[in-house]
Order: sequence, then structure tokens, then C-alpha cells
Amino acid sequence: DPQEGRILLNGEDIKKYSKRSVRDLFGVCFQDIYKYSMSFRENIALSDMKRSSNTKDVTWAAAQSGADKIYKVLPNGVDTNLSRDFDDEGYEPSGGQWQKIAISRAFFRNSDIVILDEPSSALDPEAEDFIFQRFHELCADKGGIIISHRLSSISMVDTIILIDKGRVLESGTHQELIEKNGEYAKLYNMQASKYRVEV
Repeated sequence: DPQEGRILLNGEDIKKYSKRSVRDLFGVCFQDIYKYSMSFRENIALSDMKRSSNTKDVTWAAAQSGADKIYKVLPNGVDTNLSRDFDDEGYEPSGGQWQKIAISRAFFRNSDIVILDEPSSALDPEAEDFIFQRFHELCADKGGIIISHRLSSISMVDTIILIDKGRVLESGTHQELIEKNGEYAKLYNMQASKYRVEV
């Protein structure tokens, strides 16, 4: 429930819909990812357990984030247990690998709207670029929302909305906001300057 005002979905108050029907619209990877002491397959399929036995869908989702490189070298493939909490032979993924698995979980859900909240905080630049390219392609016929402080990774989205203290400061395409030369351009150029090399 919002603290004030209303949330509208297709022009209707969201309270007119069941919670289940609203939640089914979204596949989400939150900034604070969860690491489940389960198999690789189950870690991805948790977003839609009815399809957990569909190995093709699990491996497809893993490939969208680059997590396929993980299970391909594990002794039991997608059925290898992750962590050693309940299995002494379990595989302990790195922080970046856990993040890829969590992103795969959001893609596996195959929802109408995919939300990635700071999805690349534990990833190297190459993995980050790969995931954002895949996200862009996967969301071509659905809704996609990226929440990020790293502005270089969102320049390809259709609409950027700059929010500060709960208020929308600016919105538009990357090019429009750069040309506007407002707060977004200031923040973008500040971040970009760290990558420039003086010759």
C-alpha cells in the first residue's frame, strides 16, 4: 500500500487486482541477492518452480546472464548443489557468480516486466556489458526497468528517469538529457571523467 496517493495499473487502482496477478507480471533481481543452499537448477527455477524440471529453460536463463559458464564445469551440471551448507561436495560460487545466478532467476520467470536493481555491483566490466546487452534484447517485446547508479550502463535504455529524494528531477533519452546539460549530464560526465586518460 502506498503511503499516499494511488498506484494505477492500466488506469485502474491496483487494489482492484489480486496480489498474485500483479506479482506474476514481474521478474525481479534485487540488489541484495539471495544465495540458496540448493542446486544450480533450483536456484534459477525458484522464480517459477512449476518449470524446474525443464532443463532447456534453466540452461537458457543461465546463458542470458553468462551463468552457463558455471554449471558447464560442475560435476553434476545444473544439478550440482551450491554451497557446502548441506553438501560437503557442494560448489561455492563467487559473489559475481551468485549475482549472475540471481539475474538468471529473473529471466527464467519469463514475466511481462523484468526489473534489475543494481544488477552489476559484483560483476567485472565485461560481464556487466554482456548482461546489459542481453537485457536490452530480452526486453524488446516486454517492459524492462534497470535501477542503477552507474550511468554508463543505462545509456541504451528508451527512457532514463533521474530520481532524487523521491522526486523526478529529469527524464528522457540519454542523448536528450546530455543535451539538456542538467543534473543527469553533470553526474554522467563526473562518472565518465574517471575513465578518461589524459594523453
